[in-house]
Amino acid sequence: MPYNYVPILKAKEGELIALRHLSPQTKSNLTPLIELQPRETPELLKRTITQIRRGWIPTLPLLIDVDRSYLMNSTVSATDNLRNLLTELSEQDFKVIPVSGLRRPARFNSVVSDTVGENDNGICIRLQSLDWQDVSSLENSLRNYVQGISLQLSQVDLVFDYEPFFSSHLGTIITSAITTINSIGSIRQYRNVIIAATAFPSQSIAQPYTIYRFPRPEFQAWTTLVSNPNIQRRPVFGDYTTVHPVLPDIDYAMGIKVAPKVKYATDSEWLCLRWDASDYANFHRVCNTLVALPEFSGAAYSWGDGRIAQCGTTGANTGNPREWVSISVNHHLTLVATQCASRPSGRGN
Repeated sequence: MPYNYVPILKAKEGELIALRHLSPQTKSNLTPLIELQPRETPELLKRTITQIRRGWIPTLPLLIDVDRSYLMNSTVSATDNLRNLLTELSEQDFKVIPVSGLRRPARFNSVVSDTVGENDNGICIRLQSLDWQDVSSLENSLRNYVQGISLQLSQVDLVFDYEPFFSSHLGTIITSAITTINSIGSIRQYRNVIIAATAFPSQSIAQPYTIYRFPRPEFQAWTTLVSNPNIQRRPVFGDYTTVHPVLPDIDYAMGIKVAPKVKYATDSEWLCLRWDASDYANFHRVCNTLVALPEFSGAAYSWGDGRIAQCGTTGANTGNPREWVSISVNHHLTLVATQCASRPSGRGN
C-alpha cells in the first residue's frame, strides 16, 4: 500500500470535520496520522471514535497515534483510551495501523503489540530527532524493534518526524534527511518512508486587516529530496497542515475571543488573513477579501473553499473558531493531496 501524502492531524473536532468533508478522491490520495487527544470520560472518547468513523473510509489505511504530551503526562489514561479506540475501529473493519516509536513506555508498546497481533495491517514507527542522532545504530535499533513484534520490514512504515522547524533551517533538514535515510541499508525494504515537518508558526503573526504571506519550506524540502539522485529511498510527504503541533493553552471560559481568520495554502506559500476579535461576523470580511484574490481556488475546489465563498459572497453563517480550523485544514488537505499525486515521484518507492 504505497502512500501519497501523510498529514498529521489532532483528533479534535475541527480537524476531524475537515477530514469528513473531503471528497472520496482526495481521501484516496492521503493517509492521515491521527493523534488521540486527552479524553477524560468514556463519553468523550466515544464521541471522538464516532467522528473518526464518520470521517474516514474503512478500507483505506488509517494511522493512529497518541499526542506526545498526553502520553507523557497521563500514560495510563492515554494507553487505555488508545486500546479502546483501536479495538472499536478494528471491530468495525477499519484498516487501523498503530503508530509507535523507539522510546515509548512499555504499557503503550503492549497495546500496540496486541493490535499488531490481531490484524495484518502492520505498524508505523514514528522517529524523532533523538532517534537518529547516532545514525550508526539506527538500523539495528529498528530491526530489533521490528523483530520484537514479529513483523517483516515490508509491514512497517517509517516516519522521520522533523516536527516544527524554522525556515532558516531548511538546508539542515534536507542534509539530515538524506544522511539519515541513506544510513539505513535496508531502507528499501520498508513499506513506506515518510518525511514529516512543519514551519507553520505557532501563533498568528498576521496583523489585523492584512494579508500575510509566508512560504511552505517543508514542501520545498520534500520536493528537493525526491528529486535528489543520491537519496536511497524517495520519501512520502507529511506535514501538520495549518495547525501547529503545540497549541496555545486558551481558556475560552474566561471570555477570550479568537480573531476571525483563514489560513490558506497555495502551491508554494500560505496566506493568513485575520480581522480583529471584536465580532465573529467579521469572518464575512475575511472571506470576502480571500475570494477576491487570484490565489482563491474557487468555491467548487473543496468543502472549505465552498464555505469561504458562502461566507464571503452570500452572508451565510460565519461559524466559529472550530469551523475556521475545519475550513483551512480541509482546503489544505485537498491541495496537498493533489500536489503530491500529480508528481511522478509523489508516491514513495
